[in-house]
Amino acid sequence: MLATTSYGRGYELSTLWERLERGEHVLLLAPRRVGKTSLMLELRRQPRPNWHVIYIDVEGAADAADLFADILAQLASHRTYRRGIENIPGWQAAKELFSAANLSAKARVGDLKVELASAMRADWHRRADQIRARLATTEAEGRLLLIIDELPLLVSRLVDNGMKQDAELLLAKLREWRQAPDLRGSVATLAGGSIGLEGVVQRAGLPGVINDLVPFHLESWSRSTARQFLHEVSRGSGFPLGESTVEQVLDLLYDPQPDWRSRWTMRNGVRRWLSCRVCRAWLRQRSGQR
Repeated sequence: MLATTSYGRGYELSTLWERLERGEHVLLLAPRRVGKTSLMLELRRQPRPNWHVIYIDVEGAADAADLFADILAQLASHRTYRRGIENIPGWQAAKELFSAANLSAKARVGDLKVELASAMRADWHRRADQIRARLATTEAEGRLLLIIDELPLLVSRLVDNGMKQDAELLLAKLREWRQAPDLRGSVATLAGGSIGLEGVVQRAGLPGVINDLVPFHLESWSRSTARQFLHEVSRGSGFPLGESTVEQVLDLLYDPQPDWRSRWTMRNGVRRWLSCRVCRAWLRQRSGQR
């Protein structure tokens, strides 16, 4: 099976890193199910030298407090940034959780997010200012990339729940972070989601809060990339597909999307699919095999 989650995305990854290293803050635009989250996770999995990457998924977040609690919890789990945030309210909970030897790092971060969100909910905007101030004074070797996945969903949820003022304040706080002189060159932002942030902002009547984000368009795989992927993954599964079969599969799927990568490669779905008796019989028939 293919070893990475970045198949066919080398150019996009390289271009994204170049933009981030130039100091740009990026808005990732993509149709649904083309591998946007996989690309974000790949940035975290293989950061450029002297970069630290934090990935925040706010698809299930209820409010802005959840977002900033997640940021703070992940900073607390990072040795480089932990010392700089020790005086922020809620740090005692962090110390206790991260000293618990029976908890995994992932469990500690998850538990800490809940503790911090509860503590921050009444005045999350002030806590956000405190986090930004601590980041500005933290002597870190390298730069921080803050990836916020599904930010449009959170903003839309706030607006739909009658919390438009919180949505506007959230976007304004994130903009303050991006434009703060004391964070310039040390903290970069990449945001995106399964729906367009620009459309959400326009619908909510919140102009100007994201116009400093540089759009980066992520397209579906080309047919040639999808063709190559199918050949490689089928050979790796011990059941190589013929040219005509690959073309028929591509015709049926119509729009070759790199979400196949997560469904087939990462979860071994191709192996299961290709080992299915019905599927094997169908493929043999299409390939002219007996």
